[in-house]
Amino acid sequence: MSKLPQRLSFGASFIALTVLAVWADARLSEQAPAAPSPWRHGAITTGIWCILVGLAALEMLKLLRNGGHRPLHAPAALGAMALVVIPWWVIGGAASPAARLHDLQFTLLALSAIVLAAGSLIVLRGSPAGALGDLAGTLCVVVYLGLSIGFAVRLRVELGGSLGAAAVLYYVLVAKVSDMGAYFVGSRFGRLRFAPAISPSKTVEGLMGGLAAAIACGLAYDRLILSGLLRARGLPEGTMAQAIMFTMVIAVLSHVGDLVESAMKRSARAKDSGSLIPGFGGVFDMIDSLIPGAPAAWWLMTFRAAGG
Repeated sequence: MSKLPQRLSFGASFIALTVLAVWADARLSEQAPAAPSPWRHGAITTGIWCILVGLAALEMLKLLRNGGHRPLHAPAALGAMALVVIPWWVIGGAASPAARLHDLQFTLLALSAIVLAAGSLIVLRGSPAGALGDLAGTLCVVVYLGLSIGFAVRLRVELGGSLGAAAVLYYVLVAKVSDMGAYFVGSRFGRLRFAPAISPSKTVEGLMGGLAAAIACGLAYDRLILSGLLRARGLPEGTMAQAIMFTMVIAVLSHVGDLVESAMKRSARAKDSGSLIPGFGGVFDMIDSLIPGAPAAWWLMTFRAAGG
């Protein structure tokens, strides 16, 4: 099987599994809509994100090692996973102002503890050689993966119930459809390369194709599913302009994430972050387009739900 059918096939399978997981997560929330227990609100979504971030962190650490750095594995991987879990555990379906404040406090405390632990372990090595790059690489894994994807969990638990699950699916769907559309159009019709030094296969035609696919998919999802859930919650449905803005921002950021990971792989002289997934490479290769869009998705959707 050539790479294009492999990528499209796995991309479609990934979307189908995401839909199934989101449906199960929403059903679990609906069984106890008034209970603020984290086990009932976002447990499935958070568990999946935590596993993906942990695996992606190991792959990112490998890229750093191939690039000549010596990052600290335990603080990086465990710290990234902790930042994913904190919003789910602290908010736990009770998205009150107090819960959001506690989420911020625990997240900042965890970040401070990770920095202190990583710095202390580097000091205990007894040699300053490469200390700056090693510490920076370690914290980059924590912040880029853990803090960013933590906003996807925040989106799930702050909106809560079926709406929170649907909002996460909205952002994932737009990002992955944009990724698949760009790959398909770029592979077939791409001519104008816009980042040849970082990713020679990226083309202007592919970017436009991915953006068009994302807007079409995002608008259909927004009008057919998300608006109804907002209306059922007594929240404003939002405008077509808001839906277009959301899809365009997430689609563009999905390509930014792809390029950021490509730059990392180029620096480490690696073609893929791993070999776990046919047609994609590693887990980091699979979720790279989801990372930068998570904070934006959280901000845009919570702002919209608040009537902004």
